[in-house]
Amino acid sequence: MQGVLREPLHTRIDTVRTYREERVPYCLPWPELQKLFQTMDRTTPFGQRDFTILLLASSYGLRCSELAALTLDDIDWRARTLCVPQLKTRQNLLLPLTDEVGDALVNHLRNACPTSAYRHLFLRQRPPAGPLGPNGVDCTLARAVRATKVQIKTTSFHGLRHAFALQLLCQGVALKSLSDVLGHRDPNTTSTYLPLNVEDLRQVALPTPEAGQIKGQRDRADQKDEGCCQHKPNRRPAGTVTVPSGFHSFLATPLRNYLSWQRALGRGYRKEEWILRGLDLVLHRDYPCASLPKRCSNGGR
Repeated sequence: MQGVLREPLHTRIDTVRTYREERVPYCLPWPELQKLFQTMDRTTPFGQRDFTILLLASSYGLRCSELAALTLDDIDWRARTLCVPQLKTRQNLLLPLTDEVGDALVNHLRNACPTSAYRHLFLRQRPPAGPLGPNGVDCTLARAVRATKVQIKTTSFHGLRHAFALQLLCQGVALKSLSDVLGHRDPNTTSTYLPLNVEDLRQVALPTPEAGQIKGQRDRADQKDEGCCQHKPNRRPAGTVTVPSGFHSFLATPLRNYLSWQRALGRGYRKEEWILRGLDLVLHRDYPCASLPKRCSNGGR
């Protein structure tokens, strides 16, 4: 603000590091999607086209690029199938054509699709004439939410794909079958959608440990540390990478509590314990007289 620095400080602040599959994907709630479809205006070409796009995305979990690439040749009306060319995997996905989707496609082609030499299913309603691109497909959900006033947390088009995957998971579809329907070459990619099924995950969650159980684990850990301390020195021998057992610094109680909580929740934390013991060794060696503040000494928190 005073002109001392050439560049503002906020441009030099590092962003928070996020790891792969750390964030749970957000899926659009299915009741809100049904409400959206019921309140959409399908009397206009815009509304009928957007309704058909959103119905295909929620019924088959298709991507924006896949919807934009659909043509009339991909529909087999006699066999009642829909062939989806997947640009990401360079493979064709054959899907059954349901009655609801078939009726929506017929209404779209008869009433909403403008006359054109293009074979694409979804065309522009405004000049310049031509096929609707992936960006145009991506905007259909946000336009429908604004028109219907349905309260949806996000208008991300990919949330329709997540909602479709969650519906299949709730119906008990196997992960391999779900991977085939979504067009994933690697089944591990499909495992990203598993955290969405919260209700089934509740059945495998570990119970929250009681305070007495944690206190008993902490007491046994203290006894083990005291027994190890009688035979092993506090300092690490020269030329070795081992860390003495037990915690002896002023952070000993908080560190034991932390490990007890994590292991009560089912985590191993072997590597983390090794790191914490090394930290405790340095604190005990270099700051033997240090202590916790009074506000933190109660309960070791």
